[in-house]
Amino acid sequence: MWQKIIWGCAAGIVFLFSQTTQAKIIRLEYAASSSPLENFGGRKVITHPKLGLALSGGGARGFAHIGVLKVLEREKIPIACLAGTSMGGAVGGLYAADYSADELEKIALNQNWQDIFSDTPPRLSLLQPQREEAEGVLFEIRWDGFKPDIPSGLTSAQKLTNLFSDLTFKAGYFSDSDFDHLRIPFHAVTTDLISGEKVVLDSGELALALRATIAVPLAVTPLAQAGMLLVDGGLVDPVPVGEVKRMGADRVIAVNTSSTLLPEEKIKDPLDIAAQSVSIMSLEQKNKSLKLADLVIEPDLTGFSATDFAAVDTLISLGERAADSLLPQIRNFIESDSTPKYRVNRIEFTGNQAISEDSLIAWAGLACPGIISEKQIYQALAHFYEMGYFQEVYAEIDSASSELHLSIHLQENPLVKEIVVQIDSTPSRLLAQRVWGSPDGRILNLQECEKFLEKELSELQEKGSSLARLVSIEYFPESQKLVASLEEGKIAEINLEGNYHTKNWIVYSNFPLKRGNSFNLKLAQKGLVNLQSSGYFDQVNLAVTNSAKGAVLNLTLAERKFVLTRGGVHWWDDYDLEGFLEIGQMNLMGSGNQLYARALYGNRREHYFVRLKANRIFRTYLTYQLSLNYRGQDNFLFSQHKKIGEFIEIRRGGKFSLGQNLARLGKVSIELQAERISFENRVTAEITSENKRSFFFQILFDNLDRYPYPQRGNYNQLNLEIASHWLGGEITYRKFQGSLETYLPLTEKLNFHPGLRLGYADRKLPLYEKFNLGGKESFYGFRNAEKRGNKLGEASLELRLKSARRIFWFFRYDVGDTWEDQVEIRRVIQGVGLKLGITTPLGPIELGYGYSSLKFDRFYLTWGYQF
Repeated sequence: MWQKIIWGCAAGIVFLFSQTTQAKIIRLEYAASSSPLENFGGRKVITHPKLGLALSGGGARGFAHIGVLKVLEREKIPIACLAGTSMGGAVGGLYAADYSADELEKIALNQNWQDIFSDTPPRLSLLQPQREEAEGVLFEIRWDGFKPDIPSGLTSAQKLTNLFSDLTFKAGYFSDSDFDHLRIPFHAVTTDLISGEKVVLDSGELALALRATIAVPLAVTPLAQAGMLLVDGGLVDPVPVGEVKRMGADRVIAVNTSSTLLPEEKIKDPLDIAAQSVSIMSLEQKNKSLKLADLVIEPDLTGFSATDFAAVDTLISLGERAADSLLPQIRNFIESDSTPKYRVNRIEFTGNQAISEDSLIAWAGLACPGIISEKQIYQALAHFYEMGYFQEVYAEIDSASSELHLSIHLQENPLVKEIVVQIDSTPSRLLAQRVWGSPDGRILNLQECEKFLEKELSELQEKGSSLARLVSIEYFPESQKLVASLEEGKIAEINLEGNYHTKNWIVYSNFPLKRGNSFNLKLAQKGLVNLQSSGYFDQVNLAVTNSAKGAVLNLTLAERKFVLTRGGVHWWDDYDLEGFLEIGQMNLMGSGNQLYARALYGNRREHYFVRLKANRIFRTYLTYQLSLNYRGQDNFLFSQHKKIGEFIEIRRGGKFSLGQNLARLGKVSIELQAERISFENRVTAEITSENKRSFFFQILFDNLDRYPYPQRGNYNQLNLEIASHWLGGEITYRKFQGSLETYLPLTEKLNFHPGLRLGYADRKLPLYEKFNLGGKESFYGFRNAEKRGNKLGEASLELRLKSARRIFWFFRYDVGDTWEDQVEIRRVIQGVGLKLGITTPLGPIELGYGYSSLKFDRFYLTWGYQF
């Protein structure tokens, strides 16, 4: 009997001891963070189970990822981590960088995807001399020694890189370039073309990581980085399920939007060939990855290819539909609970002084007494923490007593009377003060504090300090004061890399931000466009990193080859077939000076010149040009709309001009010309050979948005030329000409284009210097330059209708004339015309018909750009 009692007591002691030692502590798991607010409840809680997303590529089909994210966001399903390949990497990276699914949808819908993959810089980003030299060029070949420099892709995607930079620079800067510190930890999957290995990007410049993962071979040039050539990760890991698991996900949802193999009739261009190649190479690996996923969302994208960028809204909707259909399975991941359960008889709270126990019980949402799982306790702790009142929360399950009870330990935020915001930890630079509640103070609520600080940060950012951020926050218990220090994001350094030939001052002159400036996103964007438009670089990348001294800007430049050949060809009904060819060095000794020769030849015109010029002189907006030229032209003469003969002019000479670029809206220039002009009129048999010395002054304002067929903008110029004996010539006259043109979009497809042109000379001009009128670009119903005179007046009204992607219809009314002596307004001529224009890769094809009030008419046919 006693033996049984002794053994029973021993067993009871062992039981009690085992229960005591089994006290369970449950703590929250937090994401990596460097926020100054983390000591006041500012860390992000990781939900359990940790749900990860693996987003595939697929080109335009990848827009369906946005639809999937919209559903997960709407249903408040938290994502613990994500990895993406190709378009999935781009969408996932932006989502991780704190863009909501709705914001991503707006970004996708508002882009001109046809233009964004083009390397052609916007016309308005070019200086006026650059526009003049580029318009009319049909082809351009760069030379590496005696070999043509062949690009490694159809596009360098500079505009897309700029877009990624604009969207991610804050996230990258604030996360200290560590992708695990983004709002959602993110990894981008790429392929190294040199080794053939998978390269996972989890740190560095976020924009470049997105640029690398979308670099489809042949279509987009690789990204050179650390001795690697990085391209689309879909080649080696089309759906990065394994990578998401390595990031710590408990459950992985794979979203597969990758392209299926295209049928023969769908393979139409190099982009389709590139997409097909990637699909073939990655097919086996894709199937393996999908088997590793816990759930696969596969939107029905039948009929959509990787290049269907015009179907963004439809693709997003298909992603939504697919995610909606699988919501029960997704919810099962989140709501299933296999964690240990406890019969809890009592819940107690410790550490709460300002928050009442009744409030805490209501917030906990736990039924007591009752059976409670560890997952439910974790969720309750997360809810407490996210309320914003606590610095720390954890739970303890104590079974030492006869009744199992749950203790929730809380560490409240301090009582605060006042919040002070200052800049750069300098009390003298006080930005704002706010009394926090009553004079006795009240407990700090993180959510309210963040809203207050966010307002101050937003105001700083709107004033141009785009990188303004909270760097520290300090609590003073004696005064119950909270002092927040903001940093304006001043630039400590600007580092250049890759401009091996181009002088540093050329880069700095195109980049408006300087050391000591606050980093301003708009100015940075302008600088990137300026550098791309300068003509010296194929790729321009900006990385913004944080240092103890401030923001560090790293400009990585990929120089172009500077020896080039370029040319053009067109057929003009009055000049027949013509072509030109240029050969030159476009960056002499890295100084930005250009030296090139040009030859233009046609049946009725020939023009040869050698030119030395600079679009910008050093860091100024001054421009100069020095040229020697020969020009010969055969001009028709008309009477009553009939050709009666011709005159020939040959000009030999040179000119020097000095101008000032009006930013990128035109220029003001003065020019000195010296020419020997040989003239033969084959109607009158007049032959002359004279020296001409003239002074030419021009003001040009040009903000047309595109060429050809502008949508909006103005083109206005004022020219004054003085030829005189006192300049050493044999010809004397003063000649003035002005023109005004504007393009106004009436609707998306209809454009209104009024124009006015005036010309005046103070005496009789030589025939080859007279103002001229006629042709489909000048006056309908007449041939090119059919009317000539010492004075000119012309006005026009034109409507342009875009009826299809490349098809335009024009209707224009012209009124005006040329005069030899007196201007006779009552006897002006009128003309009307209709024209069809079709844009092609070789330039526009235009077919027109014009009729004048003199009952003259004319058909017009041209092909190619003007030059």
